[in-house]
Formats: sequence, structure tokens, C-alpha cells
Amino acid sequence: MSAGFAGLLALGSYVVGILGFRMMRTPPESLRDYDPRQGSTRTSLVGKVRAAVGRRFGPFVLDLLSPRSRARLNRHLAASGRAPGQTLNDVAATKAADVFTTSLLGVGATLYWVPLLPLLMVYGWFRINLTLRQEAKARQTRIERDLPDFLDVLSVTVQSGMKFRTALRRVEERFDSPVAEEFRTALRQMDVGASRREAFQGVRDRNPSPSMNRFIGALLQAEELGSPLTDAMGAISKDMRKAFGQSVRKRAAEAAPKVSLVATVILMPGAALLLIGGLIIGGNITVPGGG
Repeated sequence: MSAGFAGLLALGSYVVGILGFRMMRTPPESLRDYDPRQGSTRTSLVGKVRAAVGRRFGPFVLDLLSPRSRARLNRHLAASGRAPGQTLNDVAATKAADVFTTSLLGVGATLYWVPLLPLLMVYGWFRINLTLRQEAKARQTRIERDLPDFLDVLSVTVQSGMKFRTALRRVEERFDSPVAEEFRTALRQMDVGASRREAFQGVRDRNPSPSMNRFIGALLQAEELGSPLTDAMGAISKDMRKAFGQSVRKRAAEAAPKVSLVATVILMPGAALLLIGGLIIGGNITVPGGG
């Protein structure tokens, strides 16, 4: 292989790698944020390419998913705060676009290490799964944190004389959090004819948060038995704060060994080299092969 051809091949692989990296950072058109001020979806050229790949191969990818995988993705979509109009078909389109993008990256990477191509394709297949799982976990953590404050304000609003549904609508309009989004969805479902039980069971099904599960259970029980809900909301809010504080302390205790491990891995090699170098210099030791 001549030097010119090798240089051209290396340049081509570099260009393909940069293009693939840009594509990995650009979601397909169907998953981009909708801007109501513009009235359309803002999409770059790279996003249009990924959207075209997703539309073409998304149905094929969806057929490859097992029923268990589809159910798991639907749960992650719901727990992560499913964007308006986002469906399992969009996730399949993203998978197809990610596999295409990582394949482009892998074409350039095979010049250096051939097994990198299948590894990148596997990453492209599971990237959206990992992203949705991480977003779902972060959103449920925020629900655990914000729900006690939401319940306190809701309890005071109900005690002021408002009906529960009116108070719930008033409070969710004042909050900017996933908790308010969930109850806003439930209120909209009731506005179009769903019963209160169905709407709130939907909130519980979408969110695996223990605090949300407990509050919805108390809400449905109070509705069935006709018992006052304000006292129960105060007790639940207090217990939620206590449970959230315990979980924070638990995560902090689990993080300490991880930080110590990282610090040890980073600092120990440098400290060992410094110590050995000092011993060699101070002891006037001749290193074999060092002259």
C-alpha cells in the first residue's frame, strides 16, 4: 500500500468518524423537541438523515423486539416522562438510526481494531435503552423529592374549602415538576371522561415511585371509604420526607467507598513512581540498561 493511498484512507476514516459522532449526538426528527413558537420541528441535515434511516428501518427493528423488550421500553418511556406523541415506534426508529451511526463509526475504527465494529453496533442498539432508563431513574428520584412539598400545599388548599379536584388543578398549575406533570395528565384524562380511579391508577402505573404509589393508594382508599384525605396527606408527606432523607444518607454512604477506590486508583500509581524514583535517586542505584 502506497503512502498516499494510506493517507487518503486515514483521512476518509477520520471524516466518517466525525460524521458518525455528529449523528450520534443528533436524535431523529420524531424525537426532537417541538418548538411551539416556530410551529415546526427544528432539525439539522444530520437529523434529517437519521430520521430517514429511522423511518425506513424502524418497523423492521420493531419486529425484532420481543414482547418483553417492548413492555420494558414502554415502562421506561412512561417513567421517564414520555414526550407528547412519543411512542415505541419512535424508539425503534432511534435504534435503527443509532445502529446506522455506530456502523459509520465502526467503518473507520476497523482500520485500527476490527472487533470495534460489532461492539459499536451493540452500543448503538442498546443506547436508547440506557438513556431511557437513566432518565426514568432521575425523574422518579425527583418525584420522591418533590411529592412531599406538593402534598403539603395540596393539603392546605383543600383545608381552605376547595374541592379536591379544584385544589389539585390549582396546585399543579403552580408547580413545575414531574409531580405536577403527572397530575396534570390525570386531570386531562378526567376532563375527557375518565373516572377518577382510572386516572389516578394510570399515574401509579406510570411511576414506580414508592411515595407516589402510597399516596395514590391512600387517595383511592379515601374515595372508597369516604374518609377525610387531608390528615392522611400530612402523615404521608412526613413519612415521605423521612424516607427520602434515609435514602439520601444511604446513597452517600454507598458513594464513599467508590470515591476512595477512584482516588486510590488515580493516586497510587503516581505515588508509587514518586517513591521508587526517590529511592533510586537517593540511593544512587544504577538501573539495568540505564548506562
